[in-house]
Amino acid sequence: RNSLIPVGRLSPELLIEVFDWLRALWRPENKNIGWINLTHVCRHWRRTALSMSSLWCTIFFNLGRTWTLECLRRSRSVSLELDFDARQCRGGASSLLNDVISAQMGRVRRITIAAREEEVSKFAEDISSVPNARPAPMLQHLSLKVVFGDQNTTPTYQAGRVPFAGQSPRLTHVVLDGFCSLPGGGWGSALTCLVLSGSSRRLTSTEYSELRAVLELASPHLQRLTIHNRLPADTAKDTIHFRNLIVLNVEDKTKHALRFLRRIDIPPTT
Repeated sequence: RNSLIPVGRLSPELLIEVFDWLRALWRPENKNIGWINLTHVCRHWRRTALSMSSLWCTIFFNLGRTWTLECLRRSRSVSLELDFDARQCRGGASSLLNDVISAQMGRVRRITIAAREEEVSKFAEDISSVPNARPAPMLQHLSLKVVFGDQNTTPTYQAGRVPFAGQSPRLTHVVLDGFCSLPGGGWGSALTCLVLSGSSRRLTSTEYSELRAVLELASPHLQRLTIHNRLPADTAKDTIHFRNLIVLNVEDKTKHALRFLRRIDIPPTT
């Protein structure tokens, strides 16, 4: 019967465009599978959706293990976007996230995590520890946000650890919201955008040294830098040169912001 109405006769190419648009608007939430409901309308729509692996590339963790693994299967070999929000996830979702990262990190292009501070810290530790750390050759965007708990907790890392085993050559965007830092300084060579925000606790001298190492490595390519209330009371005296910085956003106490601005060299057009 559906084939007799105009919407049932849409071409697969047009349907895929519609599905892709709805996928961004109708996200799965808890027991509601969101846009995936479209695959239950008719056989034509289901075949079309299942034939396009890119429709299944965003992996949510709020529908449980069965749906997560099914979406992974349907995505086949396309690059993945992992979206983990602890506010919408059931028990065991954190271990599922770790399992997916361990098995699929080689094809992940985006990671967005919003969780308790201890969960975010554990993730940062896991991606930096040996033997858990996995290379991330496709990763372009990493966002870690603390949404519950104490945003002033200082994560601890063992010396010498670097995220993704130091192999994230395409990582251009990093957002740390309410989270202090990532360990090591060997992972920022491709960064074009770095955002540090959302915490009332400023960086310790050790954390700032790690941040400075990242900034120095990223300085030839960095275009956008945002730091909110993260500057230490004192900064290193050596100047960092940002040749291509387009946008600089620093919010802090005046004396700390001025001290930081004196330690960087930016284009006049920034």
